[in-house]
Amino acid sequence: MGKKALILILFILPLFSEVKYYPGKTPLISISLISPCGRADEEKSGALEEFFVYQKMRWDNEIFAVGGRTEFWVGADSSYFRVFTLKNYWQTSIKMIVSMIRDRGFESESLLNARTYLSLRNTLPGPRDFGIFLFYPLSRYARPYPSPSDFNRISTVDLVSLRKKCFSPSRVRIVVEGSYLGYLVKKRLTFPALIEKLPPMEEPPDRTPLKVGLLPSQKVFVVWYFKVIDPRDLCPLRYLLSSLAMEPGGLLQSVLRPFGKVDWGINYGRKISVGWIKVSSIPEDSVLKTISAGTRAIAGKLRVGLDKTEYERITRQFHGRAAYENSLPWQGFRREWRSFLMGDEGCSYLQVNSSLSDYPTRSISVLVGASEKILPVLVDRFSSVGVFDRRGKLLYQVSK
Repeated sequence: MGKKALILILFILPLFSEVKYYPGKTPLISISLISPCGRADEEKSGALEEFFVYQKMRWDNEIFAVGGRTEFWVGADSSYFRVFTLKNYWQTSIKMIVSMIRDRGFESESLLNARTYLSLRNTLPGPRDFGIFLFYPLSRYARPYPSPSDFNRISTVDLVSLRKKCFSPSRVRIVVEGSYLGYLVKKRLTFPALIEKLPPMEEPPDRTPLKVGLLPSQKVFVVWYFKVIDPRDLCPLRYLLSSLAMEPGGLLQSVLRPFGKVDWGINYGRKISVGWIKVSSIPEDSVLKTISAGTRAIAGKLRVGLDKTEYERITRQFHGRAAYENSLPWQGFRREWRSFLMGDEGCSYLQVNSSLSDYPTRSISVLVGASEKILPVLVDRFSSVGVFDRRGKLLYQVSK
């Protein structure tokens, strides 16, 4: 009997929400719900965003009454919802998070308010977000941002299905941080799930990427994207991008100084991460020169690698940045969110150069922001160019 009970316990344990607790002295309490679902897992575009905004609208009066606020983020393959309240009103935030998992219906007035709000809001991806559209064109994984009209096409049945798929206790991670009554909070956030087979999450497809894309824009810019599917390559990529863009002395900063301003970053995902390096404020007639000079600089750096002095300098910068982030509040949430996404551990000098020397050119794409009149010039130079709208939808491809 003891052995059977142990097997039953081991089987049921994963069906409880994974809850992480970070007690602190802050006068606020933060509770976050992290889900492995993103735009790729939506049956209808905008369903996740509508679900989150519905929760904000439903609990708006109670959250406002206790001096709280909410925030959320939706990515290609992951998302989170956070609620903040004063520590004496932790019950409100707990009820809100629990309702997102347990409730089976949707209150009509709040849902209507959410759709009205979303139909008036026009959220668009920034240039740094377009890498996923170039690497996985015309796939669910690169689902474009929803338009205002998309939200009215989402039915209550769609939202119920989304909740069951993306917010079951066996999938979500809950992070509690701040000053709260530990035993009471743990009691409220511990509940079993039904034993059922859940549908698999969306996986990145194997697609031939677009080497060059055009986003019609009044502001002229060029963005290089770097795809990472092996977490071990994330740290070397950080060193590469920092080496190219750091001020002063970055290679791309030096090469492109006559053309514009250089910036970089990494969009971390659960299954795929995309690094980007952007050159902005350049004349439109200098786009081809910028692409050529920048691509040569990137290729040369991948081939040669970093020298020891450069590696040590960048390492000191990263340590300084990490120390600053650790001094900020809500370290627990940031730690859990990073661990949920593709890991980014440290790397040695040899690991950096070994990874960069093997980095595939198939994992690099370029986006140009300029007027459409530059399209024939780009096609003549690169043979094939994909044209996107502002939401990330691939409109058409032009080839020689």
